[in-house]
Order: sequence, then structure tokens, then C-alpha cells
Amino acid sequence: MEFPTYFRNTKTPYPQSNTPTLISETRSLKTLARKIPSQRWEFRFAGHTLNYDCATGRNETLAFAAEFTSLAQGGFGIFDYRPNDIFLMASGLDITVTSDVTKGDDAIEIGSPAAGADPTDSIVPGKLMRFSTADKVYMITAVANLGIVNGFRRYRVNLNTGSFQDQAFGTRIIADRTMRIKLRLDGDIIEGQTPNINFNKTVYSFKMIEVI
Repeated sequence: MEFPTYFRNTKTPYPQSNTPTLISETRSLKTLARKIPSQRWEFRFAGHTLNYDCATGRNETLAFAAEFTSLAQGGFGIFDYRPNDIFLMASGLDITVTSDVTKGDDAIEIGSPAAGADPTDSIVPGKLMRFSTADKVYMITAVANLGIVNGFRRYRVNLNTGSFQDQAFGTRIIADRTMRIKLRLDGDIIEGQTPNINFNKTVYSFKMIEVI
């Protein structure tokens, strides 16, 4: 489900890298814990909803409680969140994997047809991307322009973590406004009231992490 668009962020939540320790199993009454390369994105949200919107006649606070809070509690609701445009590539680009990717690779080759739109200005460090075959989102950390090879503008990009699975030549890269990061609530939603006769709102703060 989509993250509520009427939730007004105090400021744009920036993705932070999170590598948790995962509990693996219990043996002979002993719980064994280990760290695995399970990098995921973490967002900290702070903002508000309007208790009554004069323009629409809608109580966004009640809607937020029904459409988000009640579903997110316990971490069971999964929401599709679109990152800020500064983390996304331009729309309309045709970008694919131009050399097979092996699970664990953090340097991969991507590109687009030389006859199409030039993606060079969009394929830069700091942009987020994912393979069309999976939900995991990666961030580009370095780029080398390989020029035009076999009719493709090709680039070697380094990702913030190794690929979680093999990817075949031709797999499409999703990195524009259509991209969503699947998030779930991590912890509690802190709620407060700021009554004001001119601007009555409910404020919230909470953390969400990527679902992988």
C-alpha cells in the first residue's frame, strides 16, 4: 500500500544505512546471534497531519490513524514509499544490466541504447536504483563511464552493498519516480498534540526500515 501522501514531513527524511544483527536460531537452550550482510535502508519520519483540512473538509488525523497507524503497528503493514526526487534518476530512461551480475558483486555494468536518451547525468553517486526482479534498493557510490560498446552507453557502477542475487543481462533497472522502497514500522509511533485555534494538528515521529 502507498505511504500516505498527506503526511506532512517537517523535513525530507533521508535514507540511512542500517545493518542489523539477526537472531539465527536456538540450540540446546542457547540463542545464537550472528551478523550477516543484510543492509537495509532506514528512514526517520517527523511531521504532522491536520486535524481538519478546511480546503477538503477532511480530518487527515483520523485518516492517518485508520490508513497507516492501525496497519503499521507491530511492523506487519508494508508501505511503498517514494524517495525524494534528488535520489532518483530522470524519467523515461531505458537502463538495463549490460553484463551478467553474480550474487555478491558490488561493481556491476549497466547502460542504455546509444540511440536513446543519454542517461549520463542521472547515473551518478547518491542515486538509488533496484533491479526489476527484486525489491531490494541499492545506492550508487561510484561510476566509471565505459563509453559506447556494442551500441550501448555503458557504465560500471559500484553499489553500497553486494547484489543480493544473480541478475541476467538485459534485466531492467528501475530508478525513476516509479521506484518505491518497501518500508515497515520499526518501534513505536510517538504522537503529540499542538492545539491552535488557527492551525490544529497532530504531530508524529517514527522510524521505518526497508523490507528485504
